[in-house]
Amino acid sequence: MSSRLPYQIEILRLVQALNRAQGQTVIMVLHDITLASRYADHVIGLKQGKLLFEGPPSDVVTQESLFDFFDAPLRDTRIDAEPGPVVLSG
Repeated sequence: MSSRLPYQIEILRLVQALNRAQGQTVIMVLHDITLASRYADHVIGLKQGKLLFEGPPSDVVTQESLFDFFDAPLRDTRIDAEPGPVVLSG
């Protein structure tokens, strides 16, 4: 079974490039918080209709917000080459 990740990244890069070139707002629903943090300028975390966090990924994707969102002990880390946080389990 081949990975869909390269295709997801290709589409996100294309959408990001179109957003920058056209100056159009793009609204997407992503279930991968790391990809959302990497490609979005602004993220919103909704759970059961309740707003849990909103803002730039580097500001709002934190260990605390991830726990509230997923009910699991996740942590965020920063990688110099990446603009947003990377989410890790445990």
